[in-house]
Amino acid sequence: SNAAFNATVRGFMHRGKDMIDWVMSSADDKYHSANFRLNNVGVEALANVSFPQIFGPRCLLQTLSLGYTYIHQKRFDDVEVFKSNYALDYLRHKFTANLSHRIVSHLSASWNLRWQDRTGGYIEYVEHKATGNLIEYKPYAVLDLKVQWTRPSYQLWASINNLTNHTYYDFGNIPQPGIWMMAGGSFR
Repeated sequence: SNAAFNATVRGFMHRGKDMIDWVMSSADDKYHSANFRLNNVGVEALANVSFPQIFGPRCLLQTLSLGYTYIHQKRFDDVEVFKSNYALDYLRHKFTANLSHRIVSHLSASWNLRWQDRTGGYIEYVEHKATGNLIEYKPYAVLDLKVQWTRPSYQLWASINNLTNHTYYDFGNIPQPGIWMMAGGSFR
């Protein structure tokens, strides 16, 4: 569309009956299957601004996109769960922001920020052995940058992910990569 600003808000509900998950009842337990009845209720909000629509085609700023998702989960049982492998470890909050702008001529950049907060936790390992300690996931933010040179017949790009070199755990007990770079191109 040609609108300078647009926004949407959506609600959703997932009713789960006999949801299968792999769980541990205690730190000494081995994973075993379990069934849950649980509902996930959430809301998603998205907003976009097109700066050239407001300030004209020569504007260096191109677009700003913001998004937020929230999920609330309700279980309908009182079974004690020490560690869930899937169903009970979910993103409660997720915020995203993307800003794209021209730098000069055919060179542009896109900045992506993601902040998320996951429920649940992971089992701590020291020297490849489980300690039995459950570490709660901590909220984290990651900033990525992509720079691209665009022409009608080709595009060259380079991206730097995790620009702040932040150590974080998204899912499981595996630290995610620090700063890393990729480059590429496409031709028509």
